[in-house]
Amino acid sequence: MARAIHSGLLSEREYEALVKALSSNAKGRAFLGEHLERNRPDETRKLLEAVRQIEASLSVVREQLLPESIAAELRRINIGLQNSIDDDSRARAVDDLARLADQIGQTENAEI
Repeated sequence: MARAIHSGLLSEREYEALVKALSSNAKGRAFLGEHLERNRPDETRKLLEAVRQIEASLSVVREQLLPESIAAELRRINIGLQNSIDDDSRARAVDDLARLADQIGQTENAEI
């Protein structure tokens, strides 16, 4: 829609009046949304989808790094260590602790 303004078909005032009129009721808002969707380049759609996926990934990471999640993981590892009888189980628990320490270190250095 902004292209029409630049080509001289509508003044800024006319454009704003049309947007206001269309936005004032459900059918007009639906039209504006449909128009936007139909005229959005495929490239923009792909970019928006990629942004949504990044947001979803960050959400999962944030949940995993909540203090409660870290505490629960540490409790699980502690129980594993206490119940370990053989060296393999102990080694796996130590590896889990090292992995968790790495994750904690990464969050301290990253801005989420």
